[in-house]
Amino acid sequence: MKEVTPLISAAFSIAGDVFNLDEITERLSIQPSTTRTKDEWPKSTVFTFSDNENESPELLIPRTEWVLKTKRTESYGVSSEIEKLLVLLKNKESIINELCAEYDLWTTFCAYVHMEGENNPELYLSKDVVRFMAAVNAEFGIDLYVYCDGSMNCGFD
Repeated sequence: MKEVTPLISAAFSIAGDVFNLDEITERLSIQPSTTRTKDEWPKSTVFTFSDNENESPELLIPRTEWVLKTKRTESYGVSSEIEKLLVLLKNKESIINELCAEYDLWTTFCAYVHMEGENNPELYLSKDVVRFMAAVNAEFGIDLYVYCDGSMNCGFD
């Protein structure tokens, strides 16, 4: 069986309840890859595991999001994809922190890994990536999609 290189993409998001997405774009001088308002969330995510929104998983609670992401690329390293985002965000830490403080926002980095079987990439973060994430008080997650049927044509971006 032919070895297939994992496909990796990364995203940086600024999120909160309700805020002006255009102001984020203007102050960062970066066009987002995508945005979404709280009202644009699919109805299925509004149904949570609890009647109390405070007890529901945070990822299921509708929110406004400003997102910068990379295209899915053949790679064996998560850090290299995140570093592509850092090139765009370099020297913007104070602006990001000001926006978060002014509008009660939070930041997140996520790596998306599509791989076959045990052909996995290294889940490593460089010191520069860790420093930047810490500087903007970002959470970090990894979404793993493992395929065992030989097909990485999953239809996800």
